Amino acid sequence: RIRPAQPSHEASERRNAARVMRANASGVGAVDARALRATATAKATTAGRRVSSASGSRITVSRRRVRAMATTADGERVKKLQNGSDIRGVALEGVEGEGITLDATTASAIGRAFADWLMVKTGAREVTIGVGRDPRLSGEMLRDAMFAGMAASGAKVVDMGLATTPACFMATVTPGVEYAGSVMLTASHLPFNRNGMKFFTSAGGLDKPDIKDICARAAAYVEAGGLSVDAPSGVVRAPFLPTYAAQLCDIIRKGVNSPTNYDTPLSGMKIVVDAGNGSGGFFADLVLAPLGADTNGSQFLNPDGSFPNHSPNPEDKEAMEAGVRAVLSAKADLGIVFDTDVDRSARSEE
Repeated sequence: RIRPAQPSHEASERRNAARVMRANASGVGAVDARALRATATAKATTAGRRVSSASGSRITVSRRRVRAMATTADGERVKKLQNGSDIRGVALEGVEGEGITLDATTASAIGRAFADWLMVKTGAREVTIGVGRDPRLSGEMLRDAMFAGMAASGAKVVDMGLATTPACFMATVTPGVEYAGSVMLTASHLPFNRNGMKFFTSAGGLDKPDIKDICARAAAYVEAGGLSVDAPSGVVRAPFLPTYAAQLCDIIRKGVNSPTNYDTPLSGMKIVVDAGNGSGGFFADLVLAPLGADTNGSQFLNPDGSFPNHSPNPEDKEAMEAGVRAVLSAKADLGIVFDTDVDRSARSEE
């Protein structure tokens, strides 16, 4: 028996965002693009500093003046990266007919725009932002560029390392962590050349108007030029996935509340995981195994952004067939197939 993920993840993400966000994003209004461009240009005061343009060419930044060696990225392209309540684009070459739309310069601008938006939203002059990612090949490049943009806005930045979308949200509400905002770098189940961003505060995922605002701010920064794409010094590295895994274990133990096997309520069960080489491999080793489950027969747990085995998509026929084969081969009680950023799954039973 196969139980596919329900409902479709796009509709689910949008409904969840609408439910968790406050109805009115007061204080975060329309962006004055000219003002942002002027601010960005005025702040580019480091004489002789070299940074990358959207095309990968170098830009020489002189005092109070940006001299571009090539045309900067088009602001309208940046605005078109909005995909409902998140951002998605093509980050790598390799697929015929798909040119790059989400490069390092754009990621830097988006990072800066999110930090700006967050400061206005919270009324704080200083915010801490955590950034996690799935294993996509473009993830580290985009992460470093986002860090540069966030730091340019005055935010403190934390590298959460390999993460999941639910973990990035939990980092905003977990006592002792409680980042003002977080970003998950992912394009969900899409092919290896794509990437994107999902944004969170303690109220939940950002909604469509918030993303529109952030994209407009980012477009203005891209048009102004002078954006650094190199990770700044002072980035704090604090992997959150082990904490999140422990939270899941605690939830399951309390939910089962076994009078005889409280710590290992899954003892005697064989459960296999197909992570599709995304971020979900931790679930076998850090969640199921500590709860007593036998996870032998799990497959594709190692993160690999080329996704060499099958599409990391529990709604994909090939992915589900691979999960079913794993269950039958291991004679497992249950199989779980995750998507790349582990906010959707499907299960199969023998």
